[in-house]
Amino acid sequence: MIHIIGFGNPFHGDDGFGPEVIRNLRDKQPPPEVSLFDGGILGLDAVKLFENCEEVIVVDAARGKTPGGVDWISTQAITGNDVALNLTTHGFGVGKLMEVLPIALKGKKIPKIRFLAGWVGEIKVFRDGLSETARSSVERAVDMILEDAVWQTSTPTP
Repeated sequence: MIHIIGFGNPFHGDDGFGPEVIRNLRDKQPPPEVSLFDGGILGLDAVKLFENCEEVIVVDAARGKTPGGVDWISTQAITGNDVALNLTTHGFGVGKLMEVLPIALKGKKIPKIRFLAGWVGEIKVFRDGLSETARSSVERAVDMILEDAVWQTSTPTP
């Protein structure tokens, strides 16, 4: 099993990047072994989404590079070792989640975790919808996941 989790707050403009990627992926008929989750702003409650799977792809908005890009980024960037990366502005944050994951899973196997960042500009509180730049990043992120080996693991069910 592979879990793809999109984090972010859709009521904070471009911070809704992750959930929007998940919404778009649902239309692409995921293979049976791929599960899609809107992680929203779950914080520590998101730990359960990392259970019972072999791999997790985390999709989230990030700041620190030119808005509009999409990149696979390192675990070190997520856990705060890369000061240029400012991943999400919502509450607990993905970086903190990664730090507590080994403790929160209480000895359970930690899946392989990869991160897909959509580079966004200003996060605007209480603004519904993505900017045009972030919207084009969603399309690129969806394409990158569809081209990834996790999506190619089997033939989608009708």
